[in-house]
Amino acid sequence: MNTVERFDPKTGVWHRVASMNYRRSALGAAVLNGRIYVCGGYDGVASLRTCEVYNPEQNR
Repeated sequence: MNTVERFDPKTGVWHRVASMNYRRSALGAAVLNGRIYVCGGYDGVASLRTCEVYNPEQNR
């Protein structure tokens, strides 16, 4: 899937945010300097060798 959701622990509600460029599962993820990085994974056909970064301040 390429959809991304953010959880608000104060309200207990999930909110949809900007989607990833490529759908992926079984990925690696890390947070650095307030940004979320996802790398690798599987798109349903092949293994991915790309990374994407999400900036929550800019929702992209």
